[in-house]
Amino acid sequence: MMDNTILNESMKVVKHKSGLTVYLLKKPDYYKSTAIFATKYGAIDSKWKNPKTGEIVEVPDGIAHFLEHKMFEQEDETNVFAEYAKFGGNANAFTSSNTTAYYFSSTEHFYENLGILLNFVEKPYFTPENVAKEQGIIGQEIRMYDDDPDWCLYFNFLKNLYKNHNIRKDPAGTIESIAKIDAPLLYECYNTFYHPSNMVLVVVGQFEEEKVFEIIDQKIPCQEQQGKIERLYETETEEVVKNTVEQVLEVGTPKFMAGGKLLNLPQNTYLKNEIALAILLKLLFSKTSDLFTKLYQNGIINENFYPDLEHTRDYCYWCVSGESENPDLVFEELKTELSNLSDKGVREEEFICAKRSVLGTHVRRYNDPELLSRIIMDYAFQNADLFAYETELENITKEDINEMIRRLVNSELVLSVIKPS
Repeated sequence: MMDNTILNESMKVVKHKSGLTVYLLKKPDYYKSTAIFATKYGAIDSKWKNPKTGEIVEVPDGIAHFLEHKMFEQEDETNVFAEYAKFGGNANAFTSSNTTAYYFSSTEHFYENLGILLNFVEKPYFTPENVAKEQGIIGQEIRMYDDDPDWCLYFNFLKNLYKNHNIRKDPAGTIESIAKIDAPLLYECYNTFYHPSNMVLVVVGQFEEEKVFEIIDQKIPCQEQQGKIERLYETETEEVVKNTVEQVLEVGTPKFMAGGKLLNLPQNTYLKNEIALAILLKLLFSKTSDLFTKLYQNGIINENFYPDLEHTRDYCYWCVSGESENPDLVFEELKTELSNLSDKGVREEEFICAKRSVLGTHVRRYNDPELLSRIIMDYAFQNADLFAYETELENITKEDINEMIRRLVNSELVLSVIKPS
């Protein structure tokens, strides 16, 4: 049992006999309960060593996303979403760069919905015919996103920020790459990455622990143990592909995304790094920051100005996005602000306010079972202790932030722009 005495929260972590790690956080006063069943497997995992044979396996881009789609197709032609609907379950799935997750939330019939979740994810069914059909469906999805301004803005940013790492690849793959996917490849990926030892189940809300494990025992079979999956990624460089990339699409006002990557962050201070970056982004880009105030009051940006952070043990990047008639000026002002902050250091009162803001954001996570379940999943896959967050935050110093600023200043930045046609 893990206890957070500051927030008065408790979470039980159990290693099931199948190898699955189960996280249980009770919210007895909440009507909605949620569960997320996830594997540490995403778009970046296209090359690895087979944990049983040691042979190197390389698969086409987009196969993790393809596999997520196919998991909903059952051999007995059961409509998974119709099954959820019978019991009031609101369900979906997603594939990110490093995770594939299936989840639902409900206010009633929680155990029936949990059974559906575990049942269909544990029953893959791939044939040449249904793979060919899915290739057409995902091909249409890829073409649709080719014209989506926000999607293009984001992946143009990543493709120019990273030269080698697979984070630069679209999770859906390309028309050419998905054409190479077949049923045997899907089964190989499923058997490797959907092994219970590579997965987590997170349950948040009202539930009885015994009933949850009764369903797990029924639905998750014990399998032959497999070794650790050795994922093979290309070594990333400090250099970027291009500092500025532009594309013309149907938008009313030019959109921009600017930011940088961080390499070689200390692995033994993962949580400290995450909190320091969260504080720094508050200082730089919040609606009360010097940069936002200056740009907004001069009419250079509007209220759409949002920072973002993606921090894992395999990659880390930060960015800020918004709308502006002059994205190049925003980019120059951002670099100037970073340089000034590096030279002068963080002011005490601003540092304290940013810490409090980050703490408030963190505490609010516990009020949303769906969001909380995803955060627990993310921290589990990063081997980080969510319940240590408040203590780590309290121990963060101005010098920690100043050190992180120096890292940002010393890295190359990228500006991605979508211009109106």
